[in-house]
Parts: sequence; structure tokens; C-alpha cells
Amino acid sequence: MELRNLEVVAQEIEDVLSKLRDYPEDVRELVSKLLELIEEFNRVPLIKLVKHLKSSEEGKKLLLELARDADIYALFLKYGIVRKDIRVEVAKIIELIKPYVRSHGGDVELVDVKEDTVFVRMKGACQGCSQVGITLTEGILQAIREKFPQIKKIELVRDQPVEGFLSLEGGGRWVKALPVKELREGEVVVKDVEGVGALFILWEGRVFCYRNSCAHQGLGFEGAKPIEGGVLRCPWHGFEYDITTGECLTAPYLQLEPIPIKVSEEWIFVKL
Repeated sequence: MELRNLEVVAQEIEDVLSKLRDYPEDVRELVSKLLELIEEFNRVPLIKLVKHLKSSEEGKKLLLELARDADIYALFLKYGIVRKDIRVEVAKIIELIKPYVRSHGGDVELVDVKEDTVFVRMKGACQGCSQVGITLTEGILQAIREKFPQIKKIELVRDQPVEGFLSLEGGGRWVKALPVKELREGEVVVKDVEGVGALFILWEGRVFCYRNSCAHQGLGFEGAKPIEGGVLRCPWHGFEYDITTGECLTAPYLQLEPIPIKVSEEWIFVKL
């Protein structure tokens, strides 16, 4: 049987449900009850299957592999088998707040979320500003607590590198790559992480990671000179890249492939 695209199927379901809105309330309630029963019919055996796989180390590894598939991850998320990463969700909230902070000449970046505390770093005009405390407690913290009431406080972190790119998608697994202290501002660090060549750069307090492969001919960046002005230069043929986006400045149709990372407990983790 040919597998259908789940996005197409989801849209068809939405189209059918939209047509039901014109039906009498008793009919809509009956359909709603039917959907609930179908959901439960699917949920029970799926959870039993997952519990069985979790009972062995091989099964756990298999589950991790399965969760890398976006469709399977979405299914696991739907039935509560995996949980949304609160750190990712808080990052999304902060992204919505950034335009307001930037309108006042500053910026805010998420550093970490631990227990009931969110750690952020303020930049620009917000650094040393007497109004920072008010902005944090009345603005950012309030917005976060609307979705996560368990968050009680927010703290400023200084001189702590943060991710240049934060993974907002599920799937994959986090692998410890290298200590933050191994990075120096602007220097290029190349490391093999479980068979994946990764390129790390600390630039203006943010850590960026790309696959160690120039988009020109696929050659690595070993021996690349420290970046200047936010530009990474390939040591082979001189192709230049914007380190903050991976965009090739020499040939705009080329692009470095980013690798999602997170900085935690003085370590850099990559998602494979």
C-alpha cells in the first residue's frame, strides 16, 4: 500500500470537519464522540507497544531512531509519548517578545531553562539599563508564565555563549560534542561527532554549527582562518559565507547546512 503524505491527509480531515460545522449540534457531538473513541482505540495499543520497546536497551535505541522521523515524532507527541521541550517552547515565546525589546535598542536571548527559572542574556541598550529588571519581570516573565505558570523567576546571565540556531523541531537525539571553553571568538573548530563532521564557531557570544562541508565542492574547513566581520572563508577556493545565516556571499544560490545545537552545563550538544 502506498504511503500518503500526512500533511495532505491532515488537510483532508480539516476539510471534512469544516463541512460538519453546518450540521445540527447533535450530529456534530456524535461525530466528536466518534473521533474521541477512534483516538482512544489507536492510543492504547500504541502506548503498549512503546512500553514494550522501552523494556529493553535495543528497544529504547529503536524508539530513538523512530523518533527522528518527523511523522512518527508528531504521532508520539500527539499521544503524550514524548513531551515538548519546555526550553524550545520558551525560546518561541522570547522570539515573539524580541521585536518589542529591539524597538528600545536592545535584544534578549535565551540561555537556559532550569526547574522554575529562565536564564536570559540582554544585549544592546538593555545592558546595564536601570529598567532591565522591570522589563524582565513585567514583560518577558509575564509572557512566559501565561503558558508555563511553573516558571517563577528570570535571571540575567553575562558572558555565557548561547546558540546561534535553536532547534524548534522534534526528532533526532542530542549528542555531547565539545566543551564551550574549547571555543575562542572567531576561531574555526572542526570536530567529528559520531561520524558527522561539524564546524563550530563562537561569534559575538553566539555559537554557530554547520556541517563541515563547503557548499562549493564539499571540501572541509580544516585550516580556515579566524573569521572577520562575520564572514567565514573556505580555505580551498575562497568561497565566503555569512556565519550567522550560512548564506554563501560568493554564490548566493549556495548555503551551508546548519546543525541544531544547544549550550548546557558548559557543554555544546548537537542534534543528530
